[in-house]
Amino acid sequence: MPLNELGLVGFILGGAFIFTVAGFGVRNLVRSRERRERAATGTILSMITIYLIHTSFDWDWNVFAVTMPFFFFAGMLVSWPVRSGAAPGTDPGQEGRPG
Repeated sequence: MPLNELGLVGFILGGAFIFTVAGFGVRNLVRSRERRERAATGTILSMITIYLIHTSFDWDWNVFAVTMPFFFFAGMLVSWPVRSGAAPGTDPGQEGRPG
């Protein structure tokens, strides 16, 4: 995202959005217990990373058809339900404690 097109405020907001999405992606990757969920989260996180690396060198972030999948997958990462390893109906804070 070029600074001369968005200005300082747009650059800061865009960076905050990117770091927020990356934080959710890493959190989901670390907390997911199932192999299939980890693979899906890792794939989406790598696709977003590849898009961000590509757009730092090219102007494609202006093209809606190219940028729309980024926002779609970013929304998937942010809203992805993370299940803990606890059995259903148990308190996750009680894991590993006796009695």
